[in-house]
Parts: sequence; C-alpha cells; structure tokens
Amino acid sequence: MRRHVEALLGRTLAEGELHSLPTLNDLPLDALGDVRHLAAQGDQSDAEAYLLLRLVREPHHRSRIPAFVHDVVAMDVDPATWGRKDLLVIAADPRSAADVRAALAALEGERWVCLEPDDPAEVERRRTEPFWAAPGVLVRDVPYHWRPPAGTLTLAVEGAGPLGRIADADLEAALRRWTALRAAP
Repeated sequence: MRRHVEALLGRTLAEGELHSLPTLNDLPLDALGDVRHLAAQGDQSDAEAYLLLRLVREPHHRSRIPAFVHDVVAMDVDPATWGRKDLLVIAADPRSAADVRAALAALEGERWVCLEPDDPAEVERRRTEPFWAAPGVLVRDVPYHWRPPAGTLTLAVEGAGPLGRIADADLEAALRRWTALRAAP
C-alpha cells in the first residue's frame, strides 16, 4: 500500500510522516494537498490509504476515513472542523437525580437538557427510546474522536427533535417523568 501511494504521489513518504497524525482534524495543509491529489486521480481509496499511513494506529479513526475524504475533498469541508457535532449525553441507567449528576459531573456543557416530547403521537412512537425526555448535558462542538464518560449514552442532536431545558431544582421530577414514560404500557 505504501509503495502504491508513494508512486501516485511521485515521492517517498518520510518516516516522520508515517502514523504521526493524532486525528483526522490534525491534517496539515501539505497532507490535505496530497489527499486531494490522490482523490483527483479517480480513486478515493488511494486517498484513504494515504490517511491510514499518516494517522496514528487507533482503530476508531479508520471507520471515519471514507466520510472524511468525501466531505473534505468533494464538499470542501475544513479538515480542522470536520466531524464536529453537538451531543446530548445522558446517564445510561440512573435511579435518581444524584445518579444523573454523578454520571455527568465531568462534562462541560449545558445542564439540564432533554429531547422534549411535544407531539402525543411522537411521544407514543418514541417513548421507549433512551433519549426521549431523558435529562442530560448538551455538549457542543464535540470532535468526532471524543469519548464520553463510562456509564453514559450520546445522541447527536441535529435533527433529533426539539430540545427542552430543565431547571436544576426540577431534575428529580424530570427523571421520574422519563422513567414513567419508558415504563408505560
């Protein structure tokens, strides 16, 4: 793979270039030029192979490479901001407001936020989904490689539904409503 990519680039990749990028968002301009050059030659897989050679060897990056190449080359998305999104983070299995607070304590973000059930038909369809009405923390502009704390679940909020705010004093009541909504027959 390396020799094939080097032949297409017309140069040898320096040892310092190999497996040196911590994330796709760290792609320098010269490497972006290489990615665009390889993709322009008609085969996106060559650009993907190049990124596999440049990235550190962490598996969670590999599955994102095809989307990254598409978005950065075809859609002209800035590599530094690619893959960023707003996430709603909830406690996986809370029994009380104290459990919610403990599970989400390490997060910086907007407390307390939920997907707001405002349409009765949609409430009925989605009531067993873990995020529907669950109190959580809205964490904005999260990079694709961010990992949430153990014991939490995440949902990208874009297009998920309307968001509502919960006052800190109302967290216990919101948790009871969420539990009842999920348990209703």
